[in-house]
Amino acid sequence: MILTEIVRDTLTNAEGDKLFVLLDKSIINKDVVQLSFDGARALSSSFLNSSIGSLIEKYGFEDFKRFVKFVDLKQSIANQLRSY
Repeated sequence: MILTEIVRDTLTNAEGDKLFVLLDKSIINKDVVQLSFDGARALSSSFLNSSIGSLIEKYGFEDFKRFVKFVDLKQSIANQLRSY
């Protein structure tokens, strides 16, 4: 799953919601997803809150980590996700 093919940008809640819906379906089906950040730019807190944050709130951090794997991360995005 390539982030830039799912959302137009990584700035808004609306785009974060799109990612949430797709990842939520995968987790419900117990499918492990590799989410590629290839070509992605900085992630806004609004985007993260409505996507990653909502999934962690719904499933807990351990289940989230079990089903969603981040790949193709630039160092700046990796740092941003770590601090989130």
